[in-house]
Amino acid sequence: MRSVSIRGRTGAFLREHDASFGPAAKRLVEELAPHLISLTSERSWPGTRLGEVHGVESYARIYRYRLDAETLEMLQRATDHLFSWQPPLPLDLCLLRPDGEAWLTTIASEDTAYLRLALKR
Repeated sequence: MRSVSIRGRTGAFLREHDASFGPAAKRLVEELAPHLISLTSERSWPGTRLGEVHGVESYARIYRYRLDAETLEMLQRATDHLFSWQPPLPLDLCLLRPDGEAWLTTIASEDTAYLRLALKR
């Protein structure tokens, strides 16, 4: 992630889902707290859509952060592996464009990641 351009209001987000949110995830969220843009409960995010369990809709807490040199360094200190974004860390790191569209999506528990590249205009 060292070569990531951080111009503009690009954000990063992590998701919390039930008991998998352990001490390492909590420490990272505390460290990133000054950079928090929003915290919402959602059923879907890039790469994932939650279903129902016994007829009850599932939700996860989505943390969106400003992505700048400081937060990028915090993410790099948390792990140096893209597919490590699963317990004990928060799940499914995504990097977002200023319009909110994901350009990097990870589904770490499935060893899946993809880029959505845009042509320079």
